[in-house]
Amino acid sequence: MQRAGHREYGGDYGGSGPGPQGVGLSGAECGSRGKTAGDMRGEATMKILVLNSGSSSVKYQLLEMEPEQLIAKGLVQRIGSEKSSLTHQVVGKPDKSIQKHILDHTQAIHTMMDVLTDPQEGVVK
Repeated sequence: MQRAGHREYGGDYGGSGPGPQGVGLSGAECGSRGKTAGDMRGEATMKILVLNSGSSSVKYQLLEMEPEQLIAKGLVQRIGSEKSSLTHQVVGKPDKSIQKHILDHTQAIHTMMDVLTDPQEGVVK
């Protein structure tokens, strides 16, 4: 009897094995319809937003995959408190802090996305 979970599909999602529908990515593939990094020169590079949500905080990192590097990171803390805050760090720029009452995790994510996509200072266009 197999354990429930990802192994029942024959892949561990960490290597090049097939996923749930028999589709797997090798280490050289970037996930852009099977193109390799060499095929994607001149195209926009993939960015990944990583979230770590706790009971009263959200930590995030925005990573660029080609080349692998950190673009920005931040922390929304004391969610639900009148003393909530967001601290945002962009590589090579001064830190930005916002003090405001952030009611819940939904508002925390919206605040984070507003900073990341700000027309003047955002790192995501």
